[in-house]
Amino acid sequence: MSPGERQEFMRIARRLIEVGAYLKRDQKYFGLMVKRNKWTNAVMQCGDHYVEKFISEDLLQRDASEEEKYVISDPGRSFYLRGKTPAHAFLAQHHQLESKEDGVMFKNSQTPLAWLKSRNGKNQKGAIVFDDVEFAAGERLCRDFELSQSCKSITLDLSRVSVQDGRRAGHEYSDVPGAVLDARKVYIKL
Repeated sequence: MSPGERQEFMRIARRLIEVGAYLKRDQKYFGLMVKRNKWTNAVMQCGDHYVEKFISEDLLQRDASEEEKYVISDPGRSFYLRGKTPAHAFLAQHHQLESKEDGVMFKNSQTPLAWLKSRNGKNQKGAIVFDDVEFAAGERLCRDFELSQSCKSITLDLSRVSVQDGRRAGHEYSDVPGAVLDARKVYIKL
């Protein structure tokens, strides 16, 4: 799809996503009919070649009620909603840009597994101790262990202290963040 075709689809899709909106063939073009004017006059016009392209790209589908009536398809609706948001917002959900927990930046080189991997990940006989998949799984296990707060400690974790009515209250599971409970479930299953 060319940038011009994409721009034209985004222009008409903002109205096509409304309830009851559709494209209907007129003499020279397709007219966009919407509910607000009781489907009497087209609020926008779209060329035949654009509509044919959008149908071939599965962005529009024929409405079952009439021959020359087209509505937006589910892939077309998704395409429009993705195109409406900035590109970095869509990509950010698929990439972990940096790992930051509780305001502290963790560097992978500081973990014991990363230290082993930096030494080429080989034992004394030269055999590979673990590959990249095993390394990633080990890092996830370490992260879940640390996040589950399962390590016994003598020091006081001030982020877990709860105070009620000026007095220190006992530890309750409701005080523990959901991420900690989820990490405990994952860690206990192992």
